[in-house]
Amino acid sequence: MGPGSVSVIIPCFNCQATIAETLASVAAQTSPPKEVILVDDGSSDRTWELLHELPECHYPRMMILAHPGRQNYGSSMARALGVAHASGEYIAFLDADDLYAPSKLERQLGAFERYPEIVMCHTAVEVIGDLEQAAFYEAAFSGSPESPYWFRRQKDYLVRNRICISSSLVRADVLNRVPFSFVGKQGVEDWLCWSLLAGKGRFLYLPEQLTLYRVHLYSITSRLTQSSIKTKSVAALWEVRLRKLYAGLEYKMVLLARSDTLTHGLRVMGSIAEDLRLILIAYLWNPGSNPDSNATLQPHVLVKLLMLPFRLARYLAGWVGAAWFRR
Repeated sequence: MGPGSVSVIIPCFNCQATIAETLASVAAQTSPPKEVILVDDGSSDRTWELLHELPECHYPRMMILAHPGRQNYGSSMARALGVAHASGEYIAFLDADDLYAPSKLERQLGAFERYPEIVMCHTAVEVIGDLEQAAFYEAAFSGSPESPYWFRRQKDYLVRNRICISSSLVRADVLNRVPFSFVGKQGVEDWLCWSLLAGKGRFLYLPEQLTLYRVHLYSITSRLTQSSIKTKSVAALWEVRLRKLYAGLEYKMVLLARSDTLTHGLRVMGSIAEDLRLILIAYLWNPGSNPDSNATLQPHVLVKLLMLPFRLARYLAGWVGAAWFRR
């Protein structure tokens, strides 16, 4: 059996500065995709016009889509629209500012041939753009097992996302059975997708840097990481911590609503309780208070009472996770 056909799906939002380079990296693939689906997500710059000005002779297998009225629904809904129109055996997601190394799809299709039981293959990344953050992001998207593995059996999968969306290649028939799309605000759509997809089969990580991941100051990911802060003030670091907690809470709430097993749901619920406990602790921190003032912060009795079930839920989640990990 030869390698399967690939549909590359690229959500596009105000990406006029990078989309041409991104498409060129797709066109340069040693295993060319069957089709490239560009989904404009309500861009307010010249992205929509630029997509229609691309020469057909260079991109003969290109499809351009948009939501009704060219509304902006976020990258998750844009990817879902692309998946609904895709005809390839595999789906490759690519953000409009990232790039593929020339052999990226070829290497991943080869991995699916070697391991027909896997449902998704992802790769290591090489950072482009803000190289000061290269070490942080390249480490963040590494460390997964280099043999077929169960994503939900990774002890930290509810804590951090080790999979770069642009590095993924997924079986289309499996992805079509996963309710991964939602309108979110915290940039955790890809993390949710992997967590739901993980209920369908094993993943594979290729340690080669086959995906070029663009880091810039205004990306959603940068706003959630301490590495992007130039001034390491306590207040700035704490703000990033809160953003990360809220992002994790949104991810887990949607994941709980769509969880497929009781065991998994209990583990997610325990993790949600721990996030709520940490958020309460964060708001109890009051660096501007005067210890001699009558207005010093005193935790409400309900807050103290809530801490106990939250702590118990954390232990329950740890027990459920450990039991699952031992399976």
